[in-house]
Amino acid sequence: MGEDFFIGPPGPGRGWWELNGDGSLRCSRCGTRGDAAGLAVCPGCGASMAIDEPWTRRILERSYSRERRDRQLGEPGGIAMCTRHEIEVGVRVEAAAIARTHNPAVFDLPLGDVVPSAPAAVAAAHRGGIHLGIMRWGLPRYDGKGLIINTRSETALEKPMFRESTLRRRCAIPARSFCEWDRQKQKVTFSLPEQTLLWMAGIYDEDYRYSVLTTEANNSVSRFHDRMPLLLTREELTPWLLDDTATEALLRGAMPALAYRQEHEQMALY
Repeated sequence: MGEDFFIGPPGPGRGWWELNGDGSLRCSRCGTRGDAAGLAVCPGCGASMAIDEPWTRRILERSYSRERRDRQLGEPGGIAMCTRHEIEVGVRVEAAAIARTHNPAVFDLPLGDVVPSAPAAVAAAHRGGIHLGIMRWGLPRYDGKGLIINTRSETALEKPMFRESTLRRRCAIPARSFCEWDRQKQKVTFSLPEQTLLWMAGIYDEDYRYSVLTTEANNSVSRFHDRMPLLLTREELTPWLLDDTATEALLRGAMPALAYRQEHEQMALY
């Protein structure tokens, strides 16, 4: 594993357009924002933009909305969901304090919603301890068409595509909250009551690209969606990352009660 498992731009002087949570674009190298669809060079840093990269091309063509894209991304044959998650400064500070070591660059990542294909702060095993580094959200699909951002925990040990990562390359993604869209296509945000940090279980590949593990929704989420991310308690974090013998049991763990917030609704505990 690289010292900081940081996933950088595709070659010197190159970058790509990424999608912000508000629908605008940003340069993957310098963070320059805008809606400069089709630009081959970033006006902020001069990077040559990889506009032929599949996700960039689809974003630039504006061929479908951000929410539709998020719902289309999922494990082949599974129920598509999103698990987009929100990052605040305090989340990274708390997560870095829990990890034994961290990559200082995690504090340079954009705040707000983390969307598919974007880099994110991720904890993983490193030299016998927990390291908070940077990985990119989304495993490449077997057919090369798109990304797998969610993986079913129930079958992660059975499917050849995910088995090795589940056994040997587990990770945990810190966030303030995660969101889904209900049946009326309204955004619903979930968080742990009276806590500022939650951990989502994930797996990653040899190129440090990760997928969020999902499980059957509990009572907090099922009224809005039938799947939810596999959440880890603070006590479960270390065995999930460092103890291979605990993996199977943690994949079947019970999910905690969550607070939720809908548009035009106050935070509530269900």
